[in-house]
Amino acid sequence: MDFFESNSNQSFIDLITGDDAYIDKTEQIVELYKDHDVFELLLRPFGFGKTVLLDTIYHMFAHPDEPLLQNLSYKSYDIKLPEHLIIKLDFGSKPFKTPDDLKEYLFGFYRTKTFEMGIDNHCLKSANIYCLTTTFIEELTKASRTGKIIILIDNYDTPIIDNLFKSNLQELNCALFEFYKALEDCEIFIDWCLITGESKFYFCYENCEGLNYVNDLTNSERSTTVCGFTKGEMKKYYLDFIQDEADSAEQTVEEFLGKLNDWYGNYRFTTHNIKLMRPASIKSFLSLRDQNQYKLFYPYEHIQKFLPKLLKSNGRVHEKLLTPNNCDYDFCEYSSLKNVKIFALLSQLGIYSFSHIDIQISEAMQLYTYYSALTNREMRDIYSMALTEANNIKDL
Repeated sequence: MDFFESNSNQSFIDLITGDDAYIDKTEQIVELYKDHDVFELLLRPFGFGKTVLLDTIYHMFAHPDEPLLQNLSYKSYDIKLPEHLIIKLDFGSKPFKTPDDLKEYLFGFYRTKTFEMGIDNHCLKSANIYCLTTTFIEELTKASRTGKIIILIDNYDTPIIDNLFKSNLQELNCALFEFYKALEDCEIFIDWCLITGESKFYFCYENCEGLNYVNDLTNSERSTTVCGFTKGEMKKYYLDFIQDEADSAEQTVEEFLGKLNDWYGNYRFTTHNIKLMRPASIKSFLSLRDQNQYKLFYPYEHIQKFLPKLLKSNGRVHEKLLTPNNCDYDFCEYSSLKNVKIFALLSQLGIYSFSHIDIQISEAMQLYTYYSALTNREMRDIYSMALTEANNIKDL
C-alpha cells in the first residue's frame, strides 16, 4: 500500500485509482441524499475530506455507469439515483478581493459550463450576480432530463475568512448574498444544493435573514461519519499496516489506535460518542517512515491570517477552552460578520469539540449539559501557536 503526504486538493478519482486505501463513504452519501432538504450546509474542519465528498457525489450523479464506481458500497443499495444534471463550484479555487472578482469567477464558470453542455448561453457579463445566476440555473434545467439540478458548493466561507479584517468585507458579503438569494429564488429548479465549509456565517443584506432557509447538517446524525475516519474504518481499511506498527511498538492494535486518536482524533459532531480522526493528518502520519514521529500536520498558515486577531479581539475569555467547560451547545451558533462568536468558530475549526455530556434525570425532565475541551494534541499545538501570536499583537 502506498501512503503519501495528504493534501486538500486530492480528488475522488485520485483516491479510487491510486495505491492508497480508499475509505468508501458512498453508502453514507446515499443515506444523506435519501432524506435531504433542498438546501443543506455541512461544516467540517480543514482536512476532513469535504472536497473529496463533493467530488464523490459529483461522480455518482454525473457518471453513474463509470466502471470505477461499480464496486462501491452504494451500488448494493436498492436505489437508483435520479438523472439530475449536476454542477460543482469551489469558492476556494481563487482569491476574491472584490465583488467584481466574484462576479468574474461566476460569469466564467457559467459560460464554461454552458459551452461544455452545448447549452445556449444567455448570461450577459453586464448583468449583476443575481441575474447571472438565475439565468444560468434556468438554462441548466432546460438541459436536465428531469428538469431539476443538483448544485455542490465547496469552501463557501473562504471569501469571508480571507477578508475578515479587510475594509471590503461588507461589499463582498452583499455580493455573496446576491448569489445565495438567486439560489433561494430558483428553489423550484433545484433538487439538492449541498454547501460545505469550515465556518458558519450569515450572508445577509439590510433586514434580510440571510441563509436561514438552509438546513444545517453539521451536528446532525445524518452526517456524523460522512467525513472523517472512525476507528472501525481504520481497522477495516488499514488493519495490516496498523498491526505491523503496533507489533513494532510492542503495543496492541487498540493501544496504537488510541495514541493516533489522542493526536489526530477525538472529534465529535453529535451528542453520540462517535469519535472521528482527521483524514489529512492520519494520511500524513502514515506516510512517515518512523511511525513514532507524532507531530503537527495541520497547516497553521491556513488559520494564521485571521485566528490570532480574533483571539486578540476576544480578550482572555477563550482560555476557558483549556479545560472541559460547559459550552452551552455553542457549536450550533451562527457567526455574524460584526460579532464573530469565538466559541462557535473554534469548534467549527476543530480546535475544540464535545468532551462529555452530563444528564440529570428527574421525574419532570432530563437536563443535558454539554462540555467541550481542546480536541487533541494537534489542535492543542495549533491553539497555542495562535494564542502566542495573539499575545504579540499590539493593535488590531
